[in-house]
Amino acid sequence: EKSRSRNLGADSSPTARGHAHLQHLRSAILTLDFNGTKRRVLPLMLTDKAGEDNIVKHKVRTPCVTSVSKAGRDAYLIGVTARPGGQGPSMLLRVDAEGRLLNPKDNLGTFYVVGEYSRGSRLIDRFALIASRLSRFHCVLGESDRSCEYQFLNFAERQFSDEVRHQSHWPDPARRAHHAAVDRAVEQASNDPLIRALHRLIVANESSTISPFQIWDAVLADSGLSFGPHQWDIGINPDAQRIMKRLMRAGGLAPMDGYFKSARRFTGAEIQAFIEMAPEINRVMQSSAGQAIIIEEYLAWLKSSALAMAHAALPSLDASKPHERMMLLFYADVDNQYGKQEVKGPLRRIIADLAKRAAAPNDIRKALDAFMLTTPFAIAYPDKAQSRLQRTWEILLKP
Repeated sequence: EKSRSRNLGADSSPTARGHAHLQHLRSAILTLDFNGTKRRVLPLMLTDKAGEDNIVKHKVRTPCVTSVSKAGRDAYLIGVTARPGGQGPSMLLRVDAEGRLLNPKDNLGTFYVVGEYSRGSRLIDRFALIASRLSRFHCVLGESDRSCEYQFLNFAERQFSDEVRHQSHWPDPARRAHHAAVDRAVEQASNDPLIRALHRLIVANESSTISPFQIWDAVLADSGLSFGPHQWDIGINPDAQRIMKRLMRAGGLAPMDGYFKSARRFTGAEIQAFIEMAPEINRVMQSSAGQAIIIEEYLAWLKSSALAMAHAALPSLDASKPHERMMLLFYADVDNQYGKQEVKGPLRRIIADLAKRAAAPNDIRKALDAFMLTTPFAIAYPDKAQSRLQRTWEILLKP
């Protein structure tokens, strides 16, 4: 997709290049044949968690329908893969003749979802729950053409964002003009009330899972909130707003109130402004005052919602007992940093056994450290794993 966007310069007119790019995006909309009736269906672009560092990255792929088959009266099975050409992970979606995702428990309305996730079907279920809260959310073209175009304009904007994140200036005036045209189209489409409603519901569901350290890592790693935790998540997330305001005050920087928005993604100009400001924000984050703010916020998060999630995963532990509470906090921290079942599953068994044996604090730490140093991340990056463990214990053992 990046190479395609770079090759748009065959026509000297920025308008023509922009039109060609949007035509390509529109052609990616899925055309499904329901009992002889062709319907164009919008695949909702979702994201996947990236790698061991647990920094949320946008991994947008153009979905590809591999099959459409009959599944009973007025029901169809759609095979979908996240990569063009039918390669890569796939899923089967059961829909009716109107393109509605069929679920025996919920009346979801018109809602079609495509994605690839490290956590499998759990996230599909979560988005199905979001859809069930909407009285009507149409992703079928003809019901809401502008909603569909808006989603794909966002897809286009992300491709351009990849380039602009690594450049301090855009030397090509035509490209700047095209990006401005995309911004204007996104701004106009963002007035769609259905899109705003979906964003608010996604935010309510997703933002509660973003920890202060994920916010911190995203900014440090990517030099901007435009790429990291979902933009609309972090824009409306009250924790993100509070943390960023505290950091800006600590560094004597101008407030960023205008950066927190929920109705649309950031424009190219806003992304560029943040990139230019990012070194100052990173300086504050890496200072002793900035790290104190992040650790304080992280501890508060660990001891509230994260602790509750850990206790749900380890219900036999008693959070009122200091040693068991420490293990719950350790598990919550590992879940935040790794989030992978192949790490969390064995860790739960080890923690449950330590609690059952009423192990001493030193034995608990030795056992947990020994396990964490056998994870794929620790084998690949032993020094990083050691420093991460050291940081974890420093935080968890704070009074």
